[in-house]
Amino acid sequence: MHSIQFPEFLHQEFHLLCAYDTELTYEKLVQVCKQLTETKVPWFATNPDLRCPIDFGMVPDCGSICRMITASVGREPEYIGKPAPGMVYACLEETGCTPKQTLLIGDR
Repeated sequence: MHSIQFPEFLHQEFHLLCAYDTELTYEKLVQVCKQLTETKVPWFATNPDLRCPIDFGMVPDCGSICRMITASVGREPEYIGKPAPGMVYACLEETGCTPKQTLLIGDR
């Protein structure tokens, strides 16, 4: 079993995570903007994708939601999912693989 050392900020009690949200409401946006404005809460997002394919075309994805929030509060999230290198490095460390032994496949 491997142990991974997490950065100090991950030991805080409260974090804000933005992801694709099919039930996004204005009230949720207000609460997020309030937290980001009034506190130094660490803000993460799953991915920077602006659009998400759907049966009729495209809809806003996580990156679009984050851009809207950033425009309001002046803070940007740290992207921790694909294609953020931190996620890849953590997987390499956990498995003991090298980049040359690794194939990364995305969903689009």
